[in-house]
Amino acid sequence: DTKDDGIELILQRMWKFNQTYTLASTQFNPNAGLEAAQEPYWYIMDELGSSIRYSSTNANVRCVSFFFEPSQTMFTLFYPIVRIEQSYTEIFRNYVHDNSNTLDRNIKLLPWQRVHSRKSILRSLTIENCPEIFTTKLQNKTELFEEGHKNDLYDKISNKIQLSKFDNEHIWKVYTDNELVKQYLTDPHYQLVDDIDQADIIFIEKQLIQDFRHETLNNKLVNQFPFENVLTKKELLALTARRWKSLYG
Repeated sequence: DTKDDGIELILQRMWKFNQTYTLASTQFNPNAGLEAAQEPYWYIMDELGSSIRYSSTNANVRCVSFFFEPSQTMFTLFYPIVRIEQSYTEIFRNYVHDNSNTLDRNIKLLPWQRVHSRKSILRSLTIENCPEIFTTKLQNKTELFEEGHKNDLYDKISNKIQLSKFDNEHIWKVYTDNELVKQYLTDPHYQLVDDIDQADIIFIEKQLIQDFRHETLNNKLVNQFPFENVLTKKELLALTARRWKSLYG
């Protein structure tokens, strides 16, 4: 095997060892919503931490993420949850210690199961074996939808921008919050600006544009489109699948 094959194998298997935590910042744009202030981080423990095996019945330690702000370093603290009497006793942890539901537990543990076990569990998720998945009363609260799917404003009739009026010497003003764009957009036909109102092109990722009307954008080119969050936000995917199954299954 080549070095690239080894790297690919590590990338495929590292998800069984990855730990994650989320940092929330108090310095954020209040108009962007709380989600913009939270950022997830992934890390892998050292040889000792990664060697702690899973057990739902013999777990004797618990692992907790701990962020040490002065050095900007992430640690994992592990501590015993039962008295360990004998020396050289192997330690185990429970990956889903906060969940007693058998179905939820099996699904959350799928990454650590062998392939044939994963297939067996997934094939058993039928309405006959797990009726609670398909028959539980579906949520009917509008705030569930409104939280992630705001009603974007847009023109009923599209307005095409007349690009022909720009010549080859035109300097396009770009507003962006993407650091890579800021670093590598060096073509002389583009100029980065700090004021979004001065921009010809808007390329942003940390906040969603909700007003796409011609009178608001004023011929600006943007990297988003109305109701894009229907595709990019998947928090309602499970609810949608359940609703389809309950209606047409």
